[in-house]
Amino acid sequence: MESKHMVRLELYGMARHLVGAGDMRVPVAPDATVGALLREAARLAPALVGVVLEADGTPIAPNYVLLDGRGTAALDDPVSDGDRPCLFVLASGG
Repeated sequence: MESKHMVRLELYGMARHLVGAGDMRVPVAPDATVGALLREAARLAPALVGVVLEADGTPIAPNYVLLDGRGTAALDDPVSDGDRPCLFVLASGG
């Protein structure tokens, strides 16, 4: 049985509101990608689906993920328990 790593996904904007917390702990495989992390986040927090994330974990535009403050993360970028991914939800209105 494969062990899981717990990655802390920081949440901002609507994601924070929908989950009711500023972050969530997401279990992922040691060789996980950002896409796998977001798929699991969508499964654990279904309120995100259709608003912030697609069911497959793809961020709904114009939302995006930063990884360790290095810039925007691609879905195939690796992620591990020492990383700090942040899900940003951009909203506008009048």
